[in-house]
Amino acid sequence: MIGPSRSDLTSFLPGLAVLAIFGWWAGEGGGYEPGRWLPGGMFLLALAAATTVGLMLRLRTPTRPLAIALGAFGAYTAWSYLSILWADDQGAALLGSHRTFVYFTIFALVATLPWTAQSGAAITAGFSLITAAIAGGALLQAAGADNPLYALLEARYDAPIGYPNASAALWTMAAIPAIVLASRREMHPAVRPPLVAAAVVLLEIALMGQSRGWLLGLPVVLIVVVALTPGRLRLAITAIPVVLAMAIAAPTLLDVFRVADAQDVSLPALRGALDDAARVVVLTALLAAAAATALVLVDRRWRPSDETKRRANRVGAATAVVLAIVAGGVTLVAVDGHPVEKVSDAWSQFTGESRGSEESSRFTALNSPRYKLWRLSIDVVGEAPLQGLGQDNFAERYLLSRPSAEEVRWPHSLPLRLLVHTGLIGAALFVAFLVAAGMAAWRARRGSPLAAAVVACAGATLTTWIFQGSVDWLWEYPALSGPAFALLAVAARQDQRLLRTPRAKVRALVPVDIVALAAAGIFALGLSFVVERDLDTAGAWRRDPEGTLARLDRAERLMPLDSRASVAEGLVAWRAGDRRRARRALLEAAERKPRDWFIQFELGLLSGEVKDLARARGHLRAAVERNPKDDVVRLALQRAERGRPLPAPEAERLLRQRWTARVGNER
Repeated sequence: MIGPSRSDLTSFLPGLAVLAIFGWWAGEGGGYEPGRWLPGGMFLLALAAATTVGLMLRLRTPTRPLAIALGAFGAYTAWSYLSILWADDQGAALLGSHRTFVYFTIFALVATLPWTAQSGAAITAGFSLITAAIAGGALLQAAGADNPLYALLEARYDAPIGYPNASAALWTMAAIPAIVLASRREMHPAVRPPLVAAAVVLLEIALMGQSRGWLLGLPVVLIVVVALTPGRLRLAITAIPVVLAMAIAAPTLLDVFRVADAQDVSLPALRGALDDAARVVVLTALLAAAAATALVLVDRRWRPSDETKRRANRVGAATAVVLAIVAGGVTLVAVDGHPVEKVSDAWSQFTGESRGSEESSRFTALNSPRYKLWRLSIDVVGEAPLQGLGQDNFAERYLLSRPSAEEVRWPHSLPLRLLVHTGLIGAALFVAFLVAAGMAAWRARRGSPLAAAVVACAGATLTTWIFQGSVDWLWEYPALSGPAFALLAVAARQDQRLLRTPRAKVRALVPVDIVALAAAGIFALGLSFVVERDLDTAGAWRRDPEGTLARLDRAERLMPLDSRASVAEGLVAWRAGDRRRARRALLEAAERKPRDWFIQFELGLLSGEVKDLARARGHLRAAVERNPKDDVVRLALQRAERGRPLPAPEAERLLRQRWTARVGNER
C-alpha cells in the first residue's frame, strides 16, 4: 500500500465535499426535487471556483481527449439552454437546463483536481462506503417504523430514493466498485473487509427493489468489470463472499415483496418481514467481512510470481465464462426447459398484447408501458429531429397520445431522452462527451494496476447508469447522475504524467473565467431556488394567505418564463375567495404555457363555479384537446355541457384518487 501524497490530499478533500452532496441527495429522495439539487448545485459551483483559485499556481491543462470531453459537455449544456427558445414549456426547459449545468459542473470540478491512482481509489471507496451507510440506515429505519408502507412502492422496497429502479441502480453503482477495490492489495488492509461488507449491504438491498432493469443490467456490468479489471482471479475470489451472502439472504429479502403484495397488507407481518430482511442483511454483511478478513490475511502473506499472475488472469477469465454458462443453465431451469415459449410470453407481456399471470416475484413479470412509450418517443423524434422539443418538454406531447395510464414526464430511456429533448445535435454532443471521456480514462488505465482498477470502477458505475438509464429515467436523479459523471472524471484525470503546464497568460485567465461563470451560475440557480421555495409555501397557504400570495407574486416576477407560480397564485386566490384574482393569474399562466391542459381545466372549473357555462365549456374543450384521454377532464366537460358543472372539490378528489391508484401505497 502506498501512502497519500500532497497531491492526494489536494484532490481528496474537495472530493469529500462532493461526496457529501451526493450523500445528501441520496438521503433526500435522490435529489429529484429542484429544492434539493439547486442548493447542491450552487455549493458545487462555489467549490469549483474556490478549487480553481486554490490550484491556480499548479493548474494543469487536460489531455486532448479530456479537453474534448469538457468542450462537448459544455456545448451540450449550452445547447440545452438554447432549446428554451423553441420549447413550448420554457419554464421546464430552463429548469432542465439548470440540472444539466449542475451535471457539467460536477464533471468539470472533479476533472480539475489532480487525481492520482491512490486518491482516485480512496474517493471511490468513500463513495461506496457512504452509499452503503445510507442504504443500510434507511433499511433499519424502515424496519423499525410503525407504518413501513412509506418505504414501499407497489410492494417494492424503494427507500430512501422513492423509486425502486433508481434505488437498485444507485446501490449497484456503489457496490461493484467496492468489490473491485476490495480485491486490490494496494488498498489498506483495514479498508478491504468493510468494502466487501458494503457490497453485500448494497446488492442485497438492491435485490429488494425487484427491478427488472437491474437484473438484466447486472451481467452487462460484470462483463465490463471483468474486461477492465487487472487481476481477474483476485476479483473473482473477493466476490465469492458477496455471492454466497446474497444466496443465503435472497429468500428472506424477496419475502418482503410477497408480504407487501398481499391483497390486504398486514402491517405487523410487513414489519416482521422488513425486520427479518434487516437482520439477514446485517448478519450476512458481517459474515462476508469476516471471510474477507481471512482472505486479506492470506493475500498479505502470499506473493505470487509474474507467471502465476498471468495464469491467474487466464483462470479468472475462464471462471467468468463458466459462470456465464452456469447462468445460462439456471435460466433454462427457470423457464422450465421452454425458453422460446417463455421469451414469446414475455414479449407479449412487454408489448401489452397480454397481461400475463399473477407472479410471486416482479422479476418474472414483464408488464410495462415502456414499449408503447418508446414507440411514441420515436414518433416524437421525427417531429423535430435536429433540435428536439426543448429540454424536459416531453410531458405535454405524451398527454396528446397517452399510450398508458401513467403520469409520465420523461421518455424512460436515456438515448430517447436526448433525442426527444435536444434532438440529433444534442445527442451527438453528449455521445462525443462520453466517447472522449472514455478515451481519456482508457489512457489513464496504463498508469498502474490500481489506476486500471479505478477505471474499472468508473466503467462499472457509468455502465450501470447508461444501461439502466436506457430503459428508465435515471438522468433526473442527481444522486445517480452525479456519481456517474464524477467517477468518470476521476478515472479520466488520474494520470498526471499526461498533463502539461499551460502558459502563464492562460494560467492567469482560466481561473478568472471559471470564477465568473460560477458566479453567474450561482445567481441563476439561486433565482430558481428562491422560486422553488416560494412555490413550496403554497401548500400551507391557510396559515398566511396574503403572505403566500405575495411570495407567489415575487416568484412570478423572478421567473417570467415559468407558469407554475401563476398557477399556484390562481389556486390559492381561488381557495381564499378571490375569484377575480384567481382568473387573472390563471389567464397569465395560460399565456406563458398555452399548451397546458391543467390551466385550462382549472379555468373551466372556475368559470363553472360562477355559472359562466360558455367560458367553462370553452376552457374545458381546450383542456380535452390537450389531454384527450383523461377521464376526469372529459367528465368535467360532459357536466358543463349538461349545465351541471363539476365542483372543484369533487374534481380534486377524483384526481387524488387516480394518483393514489397509480402510486399504490399511501406515501
